[in-house]
Amino acid sequence: MKLGIGTAQLGMRYGITNKSSKLKFIDFKKIILLSVKNKIYTIDTANNYGDSEIKIGKAILKTKYKDKFKIVSKIGNIRKVKISNIYKHILDSISLSISVMGVKNLEGILIHDIKDLESNKADEIFYSLIRIKNMGLIKKIGFSAYKIFDVIKYIKKYKFDFIQFPLNIFDQRILAKNIQKKLKKNKVELHIRSIFLQGLLLLPKNKLPMKFKNKNILKNWHKFLDDNNLDPLTACINFIKKNNIYSRVIIGFNSYNQFNEVLKKFTIKKRINLNFEKLATKNSSIINPSKWN
Repeated sequence: MKLGIGTAQLGMRYGITNKSSKLKFIDFKKIILLSVKNKIYTIDTANNYGDSEIKIGKAILKTKYKDKFKIVSKIGNIRKVKISNIYKHILDSISLSISVMGVKNLEGILIHDIKDLESNKADEIFYSLIRIKNMGLIKKIGFSAYKIFDVIKYIKKYKFDFIQFPLNIFDQRILAKNIQKKLKKNKVELHIRSIFLQGLLLLPKNKLPMKFKNKNILKNWHKFLDDNNLDPLTACINFIKKNNIYSRVIIGFNSYNQFNEVLKKFTIKKRINLNFEKLATKNSSIINPSKWN
């Protein structure tokens, strides 16, 4: 299965629908056991997701499938490091992640902040990652992005193995045929995230934050659901399954029950043939959560 487990909620409070605290560790251990049963081995994390990497290590340590897990982590703010120290800084960070999670290596490392690639230290950052990849500590290198412009620019400038980018019913930019051609031409693997737009797409009308209540796009979304007699989770997952252009879809969870519910929806073979294109927007104040505050 192409599903991957996001762990931002494991190390910190994350997402518009998360009114409580972090994902409980006991729930995460149950998520790991159920993921193994369903042959889901990708875990997405970051060294700045609180103590998520430590908890990942504890959760997978006692499973006999520990070596099957494919861990993708992220590293950010590298541009703030003195250029002569960048290689050591990255190596130390990756080595620490490997150590605390108790794995042999990382499936991949993502440059978390696009500003690192925009800086005058970008070459040093990229070639340091190549050196570490050649050592066998990481298998793939990539970057996380919010703008299509950055995707085009940096897959052309550097030979990255994969990228992580949003894809959801509101944000359909990565589906553009010219972008897909560029990714294929450069042999860049796509991991998608934010399929529920941090939970915004799952909220009922009466629970929308005030800043979204009068947005036409949200009104159109809820009308679309009503007209087609659909619950939002089913609609979001059907959209993702319909547009199967990715290697992994990374989803974070607030609880074990939420993971179980999403997993059940993903395993349903029947698809709903609906046109989601009219719901797309390029309005960054909607599709980029960093601009919500």
